[in-house]
Amino acid sequence: MTEASGVSCRAVVPRLYDYLDGELDTEAGDAIRAHLEVCGACAQEAAFEAQVLEGLRARLREVWAPPALITRVGSILRSCGSRGRMPEEGAD
Repeated sequence: MTEASGVSCRAVVPRLYDYLDGELDTEAGDAIRAHLEVCGACAQEAAFEAQVLEGLRARLREVWAPPALITRVGSILRSCGSRGRMPEEGAD
């Protein structure tokens, strides 16, 4: 892992879903954007995760599910991205 643009890869990777979903404040989003501009490995990871998210969004548009379920699944996916694993049963 490297530190590019003053932000380490270790700090960027767990926040990619928040970044891609536009959920970061301006300062954090700008820091991650600057890092992605100079770090090829993180930029590649961000591109992959963006494709995953778009695939999920496209699939969810095709399949009806209660809004609460969609929200919960999105929350779990963001949690997995930040921790790198599925949450333990009942650990929400």
